[in-house]
This record gives sequence, structure tokens and C-alpha cells, in this order.
Amino acid sequence: MVKNTVNGLIGDFMSHLTSEGTKKIYRFELERFFKVLGGKAVTILKPSDISTYSRQIQEMSHKQGTKQTSSSTRARKLSIVSSFLKFLFRRKYIKTDLSAEITLPKVHQKSPEALTEDEARALLRASDKRTTRGLRDYLILRMFLLTGCRLQELIDINWGDFSRKHNFLTLTLKGKGNKERLVKLPKDLEDEIKTYRGNRTVDPNDPMFMTTSVRGIKPKRISAVSIRNMVARCARKALIKKNLTPHGLRHTCFSLEVEHGANAFQIMEQAGHTSLNVTQRYVRLFNSLENNSVDHNPLSKKDDVL
Repeated sequence: MVKNTVNGLIGDFMSHLTSEGTKKIYRFELERFFKVLGGKAVTILKPSDISTYSRQIQEMSHKQGTKQTSSSTRARKLSIVSSFLKFLFRRKYIKTDLSAEITLPKVHQKSPEALTEDEARALLRASDKRTTRGLRDYLILRMFLLTGCRLQELIDINWGDFSRKHNFLTLTLKGKGNKERLVKLPKDLEDEIKTYRGNRTVDPNDPMFMTTSVRGIKPKRISAVSIRNMVARCARKALIKKNLTPHGLRHTCFSLEVEHGANAFQIMEQAGHTSLNVTQRYVRLFNSLENNSVDHNPLSKKDDVL
């Protein structure tokens, strides 16, 4: 099967996806799938081909001497290919549902890792707000920590997404499934956004966060890689030992809000969750620590220790 036909099938399979970030991940994994199989035509795929690919992913490691790819990453890679194979079977491109040859690894559901309030404040101090780039990076961190937005949602923010409702500055975030939600912004964040914008004349469709100009290269919308690198750099500068990611900042936002009195329904609406079960993770984690039996141990009081 020629490459254009394979690309067409991948495009058809991804037609239900709305997030550009998700589309890139799906295309990358499916193109690698065909590359591993040596460009084999879809119509002649057989169970041994899928088993070979599945085994390679299961045994995959990043680089020699580093830890193996996490089970959640391997599960994601295999799940994408499995869904694609089901799509091919439903559309009758293949005669057998080859997705049955893929066994997904068990994924341990970790509790969301979040920064403490002191760590979050230290992270914000890591950016030099006196420079254009530093102010941009500081504001990106603030947006994650105060709105709980996802990485792609932050990248997609345009100046026209801000509006004023009932005397509050609000931001419309474009979430998963192209669903929009409104987030209220604190007054001090509004002031910082005004400082960041300055006297610039902006079009409603202009990106809020852009790359800095380098050697005459025109600035463009900031990328996910740039943001991840910036978050990791600021974490190192703030002496934070945790493996911090933009998603970890989203967790931090909601964890701190629960700690200071927000309820699950408030978090659910702000986070854009479609299920309360997802939101309850933050509440359960806090409650399990706040109401822990260790607080009732008589030896927890220093005066009682021999």
C-alpha cells in the first residue's frame, strides 16, 4: 500500500480528534508502527506483525543505561495502535480484528504529585520579571497555578479569549473535545497581564504567549516543548527536587484550592472534568492526609516520647 494511502487512513482514523496536540501524538505513534513493520501494506498485516510490534514496545527503553519507558507510556503507545487496528477491522480493510494481539500493560494509578504552597511560591520567584522572556515565563507559571489549565489550553490562548463579565476579567479556555469553559482571573493576575501586554496593539487572534525573537526570526506561538523545558529549568533554579511538568502545575492548582476549602464541584467546573470521579482524586488525597489516624497516635506528641 502506498504511503499516501496509509496517510489517508491515519487521517480518516483521526477525524474525530479535535486537539492538535493529540493528533500529533497519534500520527507519530502510527507512523512509527508502519516504520517498525517495514512499510507493510495494511491489507496483508497478520497477527505475528502485531505481536512483533507489541513486543518491541513492551521492551522499549529510552537510551542505554536509563530506566525503561514507564508502563503508562507503553500503554498509551499500544492503545493508539490497538484503536487503529479496530478501526481498520470495522472499515473492512483487514479481515481479522488484530487488536486482540495487543495486551496493554497494567498501569499503576499514582496520586497526583503536586507542589506545596512554599514550593509553588519558590517556583514563581525563579523567573526574572525584569526581562521580557522572564515576565512571559512567570506569567505562564501563574496561569497554570491559578487557572489549572492544561498545557495545550495554555498554548491556544489568544488575546481575544479574555473578556470582562460582572466586573471580573475572565478567560475562555478551549478544552478537550473543543469544549469551552470560563475561568475567573484574580485581580493581581489581571494587573500582571496588563503589564505583560503593555502598550502593544494586538489582534483578538494573536497568541498570548509567543517565542522571543532571535536573530531576526519572527516570533510565533510558543510550543509545548519550550514550555516543558522552561518549567523544568525554573524548578531546578527553585531547588525543587520533584520531576515537575506542566501537568504537575495543574495538579498543584487544584490541590491547593482543595486544601484551602474548595469543594469537588467547584474544582470539576474549573478543571473541565466530565466526571466527578476524576475530580475526587484531589479531595480524597487531601482528606486521607487531613483525617489520618496518625494524628490520634499518643506518641505523636513530643512530650510523651521517652
